[in-house]
Amino acid sequence: MSSLLPESNPTNSDSYGYEDSDDDRESESGYRPTIVIMGQKRSGKTSIRKVVFQKMSPNETLFVESTARVTDEPVTGSFINLKTIEFPGQVDPFEAS
Repeated sequence: MSSLLPESNPTNSDSYGYEDSDDDRESESGYRPTIVIMGQKRSGKTSIRKVVFQKMSPNETLFVESTARVTDEPVTGSFINLKTIEFPGQVDPFEAS
């Protein structure tokens, strides 16, 4: 009786129509998708980042300190490895220096 599944062949490099996974590409090149967080002072940028990516309770974000400098943090523990870059409200990244 023939099987509906393709025969497995250890020497066959056929990937059944799928390309290399994103995980392989990330580990080889060091590339991570990046989310840039910008906004006005005290608008909740850090709070949103902590609630979404670090599972902090929204009530706890009332005590989060202001961000004084540009922060660059990896986000791990997700099915996609990301990087966040957060600009403080005082910094205008488009201003010529």
